[in-house]
Amino acid sequence: MIVAGEKLSTADDYLMEDGDFDTAVDQFRHGASVGSNYLYMDSHVASALPTDARNGLDPWDLAGK
Repeated sequence: MIVAGEKLSTADDYLMEDGDFDTAVDQFRHGASVGSNYLYMDSHVASALPTDARNGLDPWDLAGK
């Protein structure tokens, strides 16, 4: 499960609310083939493309599915 990720430099806040993935997350901070870095609940950081990162968001948030 993803806890934090890289935000767009133009985003005004630091918290990601439901539905903010497309407007607040910098999905390709490190390029189109790498994606961005994300902090996972087990405390590791890894790069992920947007599709994989979106799947790693709160798995208990069924409304977001």
